[in-house]
Amino acid sequence: MAASRSLSFTSNNLGTSATLMFIFDEADGLYQGRFPVVLQTSTFQSNGVSRANLGFVDQPAWIDAREDQGAIVATSYQPLDYGQETTLLKDDRTGHFFFDVPKPGIPYNVTVENGTDDNRGIGLGFVKDIGTDNEKLVPAYYWDNFVSSESIGATLQPILRAYVTSDYREGLILQDPISVAAVFEKDLLNLEPDTSWTLSYDPGSGQFSITSG
Repeated sequence: MAASRSLSFTSNNLGTSATLMFIFDEADGLYQGRFPVVLQTSTFQSNGVSRANLGFVDQPAWIDAREDQGAIVATSYQPLDYGQETTLLKDDRTGHFFFDVPKPGIPYNVTVENGTDDNRGIGLGFVKDIGTDNEKLVPAYYWDNFVSSESIGATLQPILRAYVTSDYREGLILQDPISVAAVFEKDLLNLEPDTSWTLSYDPGSGQFSITSG
């Protein structure tokens, strides 16, 4: 069974409103053909209690994807286990793109080959609640030029970062590094399955912080 993590973020009378933007932006080769995708944005109010939950499952999936108004749009996806590979194919009669059944591939990686004559966008993400009515794909990375016959091998590096910024929206493909410092950075696979975190604001310094508990 794939490892899962559930993180709960809370603020109490924060003193100012703030939006947290969550992203995996520690992978190799980012902003050089491979771009991070915003996982989630959550707003915390100035007064009272605000909460946000973020879930992760270490169940990678390749995504046949395209960009629309700066955001990733998934048309189909194929979950894999690490050490498996799949091929993106095209039905010439219908023009429909699909993935073949995964087979053994490179250890510790998930690999995809473009078996079509088209250059495509391709994404890598994870699937929550797989096989249920609540199944949800969460894109994490996007390659903007997956050329015919090319293969990509990658790992899903779940080093989660959070930034206080309202400049981004869920699903947005980031073309450039974020200009503000992260207020949270954790390797999700090093955390307990369920963790709680508190968002705080220091009006004197104007700084935000996130602490355990």
